Amino acid sequence: MVRRIALLTVLSVLTLSPISHAEWTGLTADQMISFNDSEYARAVQIQIYDSNLHVVWCEDAPSTREVHYGKSIDLGETWSSTSADRMISLPDGNDVYEECDVSIHDGWGHVVVWSEVHESWREVHYGISLDDGTTWSCSALDQVLSFETSDASTGVPSIVRDLSGVLHVVWHEATPGGVAEVHYGRSTDNGATWSSQSADRVISFPDGEATLEPQITASDGRLYVAWREKDAAGEPRVHISISDDGGDTRSSETADREVSGPATFITDVAMSAVPWGGGAGIVIVYQASFNTSSPYHYEIYSTFSYDEGVTWSGETDLIPVSHDEGGGRSASNPDVFVSDAGGTWAVWDEEEDGAGTKEQHVSLLEGWSWSGAETDEIISFPDGENGYRPSITGVHWIFGRQEDQRTTPIVWVAWTEFAGSTPDNYEVHLSMLPGWGGAVDDVPETRAPWASVSPSVSRDETFLTFALEAGGLVQVEIFDTQGRRVRALTGTFGAGAGRLTWDGTDEGGQPVLPGRYVARVRGPEGVAHLPIVRF
Repeated sequence: MVRRIALLTVLSVLTLSPISHAEWTGLTADQMISFNDSEYARAVQIQIYDSNLHVVWCEDAPSTREVHYGKSIDLGETWSSTSADRMISLPDGNDVYEECDVSIHDGWGHVVVWSEVHESWREVHYGISLDDGTTWSCSALDQVLSFETSDASTGVPSIVRDLSGVLHVVWHEATPGGVAEVHYGRSTDNGATWSSQSADRVISFPDGEATLEPQITASDGRLYVAWREKDAAGEPRVHISISDDGGDTRSSETADREVSGPATFITDVAMSAVPWGGGAGIVIVYQASFNTSSPYHYEIYSTFSYDEGVTWSGETDLIPVSHDEGGGRSASNPDVFVSDAGGTWAVWDEEEDGAGTKEQHVSLLEGWSWSGAETDEIISFPDGENGYRPSITGVHWIFGRQEDQRTTPIVWVAWTEFAGSTPDNYEVHLSMLPGWGGAVDDVPETRAPWASVSPSVSRDETFLTFALEAGGLVQVEIFDTQGRRVRALTGTFGAGAGRLTWDGTDEGGQPVLPGRYVARVRGPEGVAHLPIVRF
C-alpha cells in the first residue's frame, strides 16, 4: 500500500481538532422542528449563516409535493416552522422531485433550487429571498433556470455561491444521445438571469457512460463538482471536475478524473470544503457496496484532497467512514461538513441491531481514518422510529467571549423521521453538538481585501501583507484554536503595501506546535481574521 508522505504530513495537521465529541442533544430526546401535520416530509437541507439557521425540505401539501422552509434565530433552540407550515414553492399542482438544495448567504440573499415537473418532464426551478427568508420569489412565480428545449428530465440539483457572489448550479440530465451528463448553469446577477436558460452546458466528459447526482462546492476561488459514473471497465467510481476560472472551463470537459476506487455500486455522493480554503481541503463521502449479488450491503467511504485536487486519498486506499459489522445492516444517505475551526464530520442513516430501525450516525475525521469506522456513534434518540437522509452544517471560526462559547453549538444535523399517527407522517428532527471554549473577543469580518496571508499552510515563515490607502499602525495577534494568544506583531506603514512576518514562534521565542491558528489583523482599514496552518 503506497501513501503520499507529503500529503499525509499536511493531512495529519489539518485534521487535528480541539473538539471532542460531547453529547449530542438528539440522544436524550426528540426535537421536532417541522409542523406536525401528519404529512410526509423528506430530504431536508440545513445551513447556517450569521448565527441564523435555515432548513428547506420537500413535503406533501397534501396532494402535491412542495418546498417548505423554516428558520431559527437562536442557534436551533426554537424554529419558525414548528407552529405552522411555510411552503415557499408555487402551489401549481406540479410535484417537486425528491429533494432540493439551498445556498444561504446574508450578504447576497438566499437561493433554493430543486427539480420540478414541467409539462411531462422535469426542469430545475429556483427561488430567491433577499430579506433573510421572510419572502421568497418562488412563492408567486415559477422560475426555471434549466434550458427548456426537450423532454429530458433534470435530476436533483446542487448549488453553491462563490466568494465573489456568483451562483453555480449542477444537475444530471440526458443529452440528445440519451446518456445522462452533468449540466451546469451560473448567475452573475444574483439569480436574475442564468447562463443555462439559453443553452445547455455539459461539463462531464462525453464517453457514453451515464453520470448521476453531481454535487458542487467552492474553495479558494476554485469550483469542484463530484458525481458517480462508471469507468472504462464498467465499474462505478467517484469522478471530479475542477474549474480555476469561475466555471468558464473545466477539467472534466476533456477527460475523466476518477478519485475513488471501483465498487459494485456507488450512490449518494456528498462533498464539503471550507469556502476560503486555506489548506482545509475537499472531502467527499459516498455510499458503496462490493457485493456481487443481492442483498447488497452498503457502507460509507471517503476520498479527500488537501492539495487543491491534485491527489486524492481514495485513489490508493479504501477509506471507510462507517463501521462495517457485516450482515444485512447497511449505511446510506451520507452527508459531510468541513469546518475551518478544526473538524470534519460525516453523518448517515443506518439500521440498528435488534430494533431494525434507522438511526442517525456520525463519524469524525482523524488523520487518515474516521472515528465511526471503528465504533458506531448514534446522534438521534433511539425510540424505535425510522429516520432518513441527514443533512449537516456548522460554523467555522467563532469569535465571541470565551465564557459564551462553551455552550454554543457548532454542528447541527437535521433529518426526517417517522412521527407516528399516520403511515406517512414524517417530520424534520434536529440534533446539535455543543461547541468548545475559547476564541477571540469580538466579531469582525472574517476577511478583508486589504489584508492577506501567504502561505496559509507552512512550516517556515508566514507573511501578512497589507494594502493601505492612508498608512498607519497595523497590529497582528495570533491565536490558537483554544483562543490563547501566542504572538503579537506590530508595524507602522505608509500608504501602499506593507508586510509583517511571523516566524512560527511564540512570545518566548519557542516554535509553536503544529496545528491551526488565526491572525487577527487591526489596521487603518478595519479588522480581519486570517486562518493559518503550521506543520
